[in-house]
Amino acid sequence: MKTTSFCLLILLFVLYSSPAVAEQKKLKEALRETELNTQVKNIIGNAKLIALLKLEVLGGFSGLTDRKGVGGGRVSLDFSPTIKFDENNYLIPLFFSSIERKVKVIPEEEGGELTVMDQDHNAYLAFKHIFDKKTSMRIAGFGSWSLNKETRDEKWGTGLYDYRDFGGNLNIQFKTGKADSSPGVLSSTTEYYLRRYPNFQSLISMTLDNAPEKDEKDYYGMRQMVDYQWRASPKFLYNLGYTFLHKRYTDKLVVDSNGILTNKKRLDYLHNFNAGLFYSPVKKWQLNLAVSGFWNLSNQNRYDNSGIAGIYTPRYFNYALVELRPSIIYLYPLAERDRDFVLEGAYEFLLRAYTDRKTQTRTSAYTTDTQTDYEHSIILKAIYPINRQLSLVGLGEYTICNSNMEYERFYLYNYHSYAVWSGISFKY
Repeated sequence: MKTTSFCLLILLFVLYSSPAVAEQKKLKEALRETELNTQVKNIIGNAKLIALLKLEVLGGFSGLTDRKGVGGGRVSLDFSPTIKFDENNYLIPLFFSSIERKVKVIPEEEGGELTVMDQDHNAYLAFKHIFDKKTSMRIAGFGSWSLNKETRDEKWGTGLYDYRDFGGNLNIQFKTGKADSSPGVLSSTTEYYLRRYPNFQSLISMTLDNAPEKDEKDYYGMRQMVDYQWRASPKFLYNLGYTFLHKRYTDKLVVDSNGILTNKKRLDYLHNFNAGLFYSPVKKWQLNLAVSGFWNLSNQNRYDNSGIAGIYTPRYFNYALVELRPSIIYLYPLAERDRDFVLEGAYEFLLRAYTDRKTQTRTSAYTTDTQTDYEHSIILKAIYPINRQLSLVGLGEYTICNSNMEYERFYLYNYHSYAVWSGISFKY
C-alpha cells in the first residue's frame, strides 16, 4: 500500500512538472494578468499605469565620539503609481516615508538639536502636461510630516521641533536648442506653503493667558526657483540655479533693544545660488562638484535677559553660508546582472558666518566675536547588485563640526558624529 501511494505521488509530480501542465500554469498567470489589466483599464480608461517602487532597509551603528553609540536602522519607502493618460498628460502621485533610529544633530536656526529617532512622511500629487517637444507644465499639491525624538522614551508626536508642511507649486520647463536634441532645460518653479510646529510655543505664552504671541515658529513660505541645466557633451553636464524664499511668520513679533515686543511680525528673506558640474572622462568614472551659497536676512533681533544686564543682539538670524561637495563615482559593469557595481566617495564642507550674533563662553558670558561654524564630512557608499531589482548597500559617514560658540547648554555646536549602515535596496 505504501509503495502504491509513493508511486502515485511520483506520477502526480511528473504530470505536474510536464510541459503541458507548465503551459497551463503560464496560461492561467496570463489570464490573471489580463484580468488585472482589465480591472485597471475599467478604472482609468485607456490610460497606462506606470508604478515605481523603492524600498530600502538598513541596519547599523551611530553616535557621537564623546558619548555612547547606539545600534539602529532605517526603513524608507518611495512609491509612485503614475498614470499616463496619453503622450502629453500624466497624473503623478508620489509617496515617501522613512523611519530612522540614528544619533544625529539636526541644524535648527538656534543651533544643533540632538535626536535619536525621526520619521519623515511626504505625499505629493501632480498633473503634468506636455505642450510640445520643448515646453511642459506641472502643477502639484503636497504635504509633509516630520517627527523626531530627543530621547528613546519620548512619545512620537510630542517633539519640540516636529513640523508639518502643506502647500502647492507650479513648474514650467522649456527645452533650449534644437527640438530633436534639446541639450538644455530651463525650469521655473513657484511654490507656496504653510509650515506649522504644533509643539513649539513661545515662553511668554506659557506664562500669560492672553499672550501677544504663541506659535512663534509657524510661517508662510513663498519660494521661487529658477534652474538651467545644459549638457555640453555626453561627458559634460552643468547646472546653475537661484532660489528665493520669503518667510512670513504668522505669530512671531519683533523684539526691540529694550526687550519689548513690537507690533511688527518677523520676516525672513533667504537667497540661494547653486551650481553643479558633472564630468565623465571615461565610461567607468564620474566626477561631480556641487557649490551652494546662501544669504539669509531677517528683521528679528534677540534680547537675552538671563543675566544681570540684558544683552541685545540685532539681526540675530542674519548669516552667510557656503557649501561645497565634490564626489567621485566608480562604476563596474556586471554583465550577468545588467547593472553596475557602484562605489562613491564624497567630501562635504560647510561654512556659516553670522553677521551680528555674538559668541558665548562655556559659562554663557558674551564675547565681542561673531559666531562662525565649520562642518566637514566624509561619506563612502557601495551598491552591489544581486539582480535587476535587488542590491546590497553599504554606507559610512563621519562629520566634524567646529564653532567658536562654546556655550552648549541647550544646543550643540562642537561635536564629531559617525554612522555605519548596511542592508538591502529593492527597486521595481
